[in-house]
Amino acid sequence: YLLIFFNSIPNTVPMSFNLTFMFVVSLGLILMAILGSLIPIRIVLKVDPVSVIGG
Repeated sequence: YLLIFFNSIPNTVPMSFNLTFMFVVSLGLILMAILGSLIPIRIVLKVDPVSVIGG
């Protein structure tokens, strides 16, 4: 599918795709999302549900 996509773009379009760079950036964003979700999870796990509900 990607081969068809890249071959369908004419040569005059001023853009290029560096697949290694795209992979590294994607991996970095996924890792940052996972790390960013760990802080709220730690805070939520410390809260006592009964005290939040008011019981």
